[in-house]
Amino acid sequence: MFTITLVLSPERVIVDNEQAIPDEFVSLKSVITPDKKTIATRLKEIRDHNEAVRKRMAAGEDAEAELLEEPSWAHLERGESSIRLK
Repeated sequence: MFTITLVLSPERVIVDNEQAIPDEFVSLKSVITPDKKTIATRLKEIRDHNEAVRKRMAAGEDAEAELLEEPSWAHLERGESSIRLK
């Protein structure tokens, strides 16, 4: 034997006009997120540039002043390898 029970769902707020809500009922959020695509692009540019300069230096050219400083606040890292079957 079993019992069937009808349970009312909890009430929820539906905001009809966000512009009319008094300030006391509003919270402000400020979110800063790094643009990882742009950072990755720049890090790759620096890496490729420095590799080219190092090759020129290995060939005997005095180009050490052209090396770009790598930022200390971000770096590139490769994730785990995986096997893909199609």
